[in-house]
Amino acid sequence: MNKKLACISIVSLLSILSLPGCFAPILIAGAAGAGAASVSGSSIPVSTQINDTSIKTKIIAILNNMNSQLEYQSNVEVTVFNGIVLLLGQVPSQEIRNSIATQTSEIQGVKLVYNQLTVGQSVSLGTYSNDAWITTKVKANMVGQIDPLHFKVVTQQGVVYLLGQVTKQEGDLAANITRQTAGVKRVVQVFSYIAAPAQPVNQAVQNPGNSSQGQQMTSASSSSNSEAGSDASD
Repeated sequence: MNKKLACISIVSLLSILSLPGCFAPILIAGAAGAGAASVSGSSIPVSTQINDTSIKTKIIAILNNMNSQLEYQSNVEVTVFNGIVLLLGQVPSQEIRNSIATQTSEIQGVKLVYNQLTVGQSVSLGTYSNDAWITTKVKANMVGQIDPLHFKVVTQQGVVYLLGQVTKQEGDLAANITRQTAGVKRVVQVFSYIAAPAQPVNQAVQNPGNSSQGQQMTSASSSSNSEAGSDASD
């Protein structure tokens, strides 16, 4: 089977059982730097976001071509982040489930397919609405603690999937926030870890032999800080 299929490549690497019980965190360490953030505030470059959109469009085309095989009750939700594809939903047979994942893995630009499709009838409207509400609450709870734009949040049947290209600290905080959100049954982390940005170092040196010069430097620094604070409050 294609090496891009999750729960065979990454999951076997982590020595976890394969599908369908593949709910352990998927952690893709050693990723490249995040690059320039897009205007939307995402942690991945605009070019990558465009590529993700292209991949999703091609997956939808695959699903449309399988209309004769997919029953009316089937439901497939596609999420793409930084070339990683998450497939959620319900399909009528194991053969169709495998076929969707295999065809998806063959799309150019796809790094990994995390196949969480299950065989069975589609979830009820009530379950779908509850999942959407959980997703909304998770994102709202992130505000003020962490940038929600750095994550994609997807919920299915109470299981929340977090996708992101983030630092280890960001990922841990997002997971903890999600776990504490009402209605969440389990959290699955699909992260590409990046290095934390270097902290700025104050290189101002006061000359001990000239106290007046040192006082001037301190005064200038205080004035600059005051102006920055004023700008931030506007």
